[in-house]
Amino acid sequence: MIDQMLKGIEYGNEFKVDFIDIRYQEKYRANFQSRDGELTADTGSRRGFSTRVIIDGALGFASTTSIALADLKSAIEAAAKLARSAAPVVKEKIVFADVKPQQDKVETNQVKLLQNVSIAEKMEMIKEAEKTFKDFSEVKSYTIGYEEMIDHRIVVNNEGTQIEQKIAIPAVRVQATAVRGTKIASYHDAWSKAKGFELVDEHPLVELAQHVAETATKNLDATLPPGGPTKVVIDNTVVGILAHEAVGHLFESDLVEAGSFAKGKLGQKIVSELITIIDAPVLEDASGWYMYDDEGTKGRAVELIKNGVVSGFMNNRFYAAKYDMEPTGNARAFNFNDEPLVRMRNTYIVPGDFS
Repeated sequence: MIDQMLKGIEYGNEFKVDFIDIRYQEKYRANFQSRDGELTADTGSRRGFSTRVIIDGALGFASTTSIALADLKSAIEAAAKLARSAAPVVKEKIVFADVKPQQDKVETNQVKLLQNVSIAEKMEMIKEAEKTFKDFSEVKSYTIGYEEMIDHRIVVNNEGTQIEQKIAIPAVRVQATAVRGTKIASYHDAWSKAKGFELVDEHPLVELAQHVAETATKNLDATLPPGGPTKVVIDNTVVGILAHEAVGHLFESDLVEAGSFAKGKLGQKIVSELITIIDAPVLEDASGWYMYDDEGTKGRAVELIKNGVVSGFMNNRFYAAKYDMEPTGNARAFNFNDEPLVRMRNTYIVPGDFS
């Protein structure tokens, strides 16, 4: 596949481009679940190419679901035509920060390959977990699920970068709703990591279902918290949500430029000095595992907040050049036909000492 993409790069250079890159992606997704005993299975995959072309400071983007060289060339022609048409009228020229060209092939470590475990075994695992709810009469509704994604990505450009990544992410999840008279309580728990089917050995669905059923039932006895400001101890799930939603998105360079709270705050203290927040591409087997971004830039950890002070932003090559920053490797695209945007990887609050 890389050879075909390199032929596309050669073809693109014939259009006198300042820059061209080509991305290939094949993403397989599967979802197996039981909703109140009704089993369903859904699997599928998508693949295709996309390309970005810069001519005279204007960027053109195009994609194709075909992997034929002729169709890749057609996409390159379309992107080049868009860039050339936009060049005379763009208000801000596109310039990318320099990065060292990389040639690498990486993949997540799988002790048990996801593709080596049959669909029948995965469905049987869900059926076994279903039995748990027979012991909880107050649980009136439940959903048990197992999902997996195998994401194969390749990025090449005319600067010499050739990156191939294969990322495997399985997930287990259980949700339950309990009812007692007029009281309704629910609970949800899930695990997702960048690894193989061994995730299920670490977090068995049967045990997860037991925990969720017990907690949903206990929540029927929960009381409302007192109103007004108060000190609380929050669990890791809520901490993660806060790091992601209340901080992470506000520190993505495109949203900073659009006017997020973090704009103009570099070097300013905005929270307690106990707080340090980092966005990192590789964090053990966290599901945001991403060695290289979708521009082929090697990811690096970014301190967004250090001891309460705004210390950095996530960027791609465009924003790194615009604000004279080192590229962080945060250009991410969900699918091949999406243009890469500045987005998070693994964003977390660093453990500290509050004594």
